[in-house]
Amino acid sequence: MAALFCVMVAPTLQAAEIKNLYQAQVIVPDQGRESRAQAFSQALAQVVIKVTGQIDAPAREGVRIAMQKPDVLVSRYDYRKINAGDGDQANRQPGFTLDVSFNRVAVNKLLHDNQLPLWGDNRPETLIWVASEERGGRQMLGAESPSTVVAALQKASDQWGVPLLYPLLDVEDSLSLSMAELWGLFPAPVVQASGRYGVDPVLAMRVYSSGPDKVSGRVMFAFRGQVFNEDINDVTMDVFASRALSLVASRLAAFYAILSDGSSEHPLRLQVNAVNDVHDYAGLLRYLENLTAVRTVMPVRVKGDTLTLDLVIDGSPEQVDAEISLDRNLTRAYPALPATPVEVSEGEPVRRPDLYYMWQK
Repeated sequence: MAALFCVMVAPTLQAAEIKNLYQAQVIVPDQGRESRAQAFSQALAQVVIKVTGQIDAPAREGVRIAMQKPDVLVSRYDYRKINAGDGDQANRQPGFTLDVSFNRVAVNKLLHDNQLPLWGDNRPETLIWVASEERGGRQMLGAESPSTVVAALQKASDQWGVPLLYPLLDVEDSLSLSMAELWGLFPAPVVQASGRYGVDPVLAMRVYSSGPDKVSGRVMFAFRGQVFNEDINDVTMDVFASRALSLVASRLAAFYAILSDGSSEHPLRLQVNAVNDVHDYAGLLRYLENLTAVRTVMPVRVKGDTLTLDLVIDGSPEQVDAEISLDRNLTRAYPALPATPVEVSEGEPVRRPDLYYMWQK
């Protein structure tokens, strides 16, 4: 543990807070009780998938039982009328969109009771490169591209709780990554071209029409030095986008999601510098207590502007550090080793911190 800060080399990350993590939308034909009950069950399944990052999480026995009476977990719901010709609802029959919000504490307890991991709402942005072939021509798509591909990806982003960052597609990008390299999904040039954006998760895809209302293609996901690929054939664009982001969500959740199993035998000790006053002290404690991996925070020692704390955590120290690295409240620092022996207490050396940070106001 003492060398933990030396071996964890984390890239610069950009993160986004997911605002609707415990919310879901379901299309219903009417406002009747039976339709609402079915919609609540579907909405709970969506939320469980989004919070865990695991597509099979709703199949867990305890979750299946909860889905039979999901109304006890609902905090609020609202109906919105759908007209047959309204925007992206044009192909749907008239009906209603049911917006469902679930109680965060109750859902988290459900996951904990069923040994399912919890992926917090502060998540890394995934840089996405898209090559689309339409009417015989290929093009790279950006966030503002008027394309059904981009619209489907945005919908899947909301479904999976995976924030996306599109490249600028400017001159620098065109010089860094060619269409041939992107279409071939060659990892090295894609990752190299992504370097200017300061992100680690990178998703690249090629997609083309394979029949009436069907597309096919391949996706490549690079994260922390590993590369994952998947072929997706003859599905709707919505399904293609959902499967692509399912791959992203499952891999990110495997790294960031915390299993509340009480596996931490010893507290994780942090030393934080630049804690200058009572406001910094209160802000730091509040920040640490809100981390997904942290159960309790126990201040150990205050010396000048340096605060030492013990954290009782779920998951691993690497996951705590990874979650902290997603925002700018704490920045990694390295200790100045003392020239004199470490203080002693009752004949035992004082335990050195495991991780060192600096508090950012």
